[in-house]
Amino acid sequence: MTTINDVLNHYWDTVGVEQDTFKIRGDNHFSKLNDYLNDKIHAKGIPESFISCAYRNRKSWDMHFPDINVAIEYKTFTAKGIAGGLPLAAVTGRAEIMDAIHVSGLGGTYGGNPVACAASLGVFETIEQDGLIERAREVGKILGHALCELASKYPIIAEVRGRGAMMAIELVKPGSLEPNSEAMTKVINYCAKKGVLLLSAGTYSNVIRFLPPIVISDELLLDAMSVLDEAFASL
Repeated sequence: MTTINDVLNHYWDTVGVEQDTFKIRGDNHFSKLNDYLNDKIHAKGIPESFISCAYRNRKSWDMHFPDINVAIEYKTFTAKGIAGGLPLAAVTGRAEIMDAIHVSGLGGTYGGNPVACAASLGVFETIEQDGLIERAREVGKILGHALCELASKYPIIAEVRGRGAMMAIELVKPGSLEPNSEAMTKVINYCAKKGVLLLSAGTYSNVIRFLPPIVISDELLLDAMSVLDEAFASL
C-alpha cells in the first residue's frame, strides 16, 4: 500500500498540500495530518481560500502571499457562489495540465448545465462591473476593526481571525483558554432576536463566523456590530 510518505518522497520537488489557511471555523479534522507534514515531511504548504467564489476573501495569490514562491498548478471554485446559488462548480488550471486529460476525463455531476453556466457568467460580470473585489476588502476592514474593538473590550473573545469579508471570533471562559460554547449560544440567540443572523462553528462549538454579503452597506454592517456589542454586554 502506498502511503503519503511514499508519495511525498517520490514527488518531493513538485508536491503541495492544499488546505484552508485561515482556519475560520476552528475545525480540527486535519490536525494530525498537518502536524505530520510539518514535523516529519516539511512538505510545501499551499494555502487555499476559495470559499464562496474566491472573491469574499482574496483578490489574487500574489497580493496575499508574496512570500510563498510556488507555481500554482490548479485552483478550485467549489460550488459556492460561482453561479449565484445554482448548482455549478469549476476547476481551472494551466493549459498543459488541463489539456493533458483525455476526452471526457474531466467533468462532474453538473458539467455543462447551460442555465447554471449562464448564471455564472452573470455573476462574474456583476463582480467586475460593481467592483465587488475591492468592496470585499473594504467590508473586511470594517468588520475586522469592529471585531478587534470588541475583543479589546470583552476578554471572553480570545481571538479574531480571518481575511476579507470572512472572519470569526473564538469565545473562551474569562481568564482561561477553555472553550465557551454557552456564551456562543447566548450571543447568537440574542443577535437573532435583534435581526442579526450569525453562524456557529468550531470543534468545541465556541466560534462565531461572520460572512456578510459583500454588497452590504457600511451603515448596516456597523449596525450589526452594535447589536453584537449589546449581546456581549448582556452576558
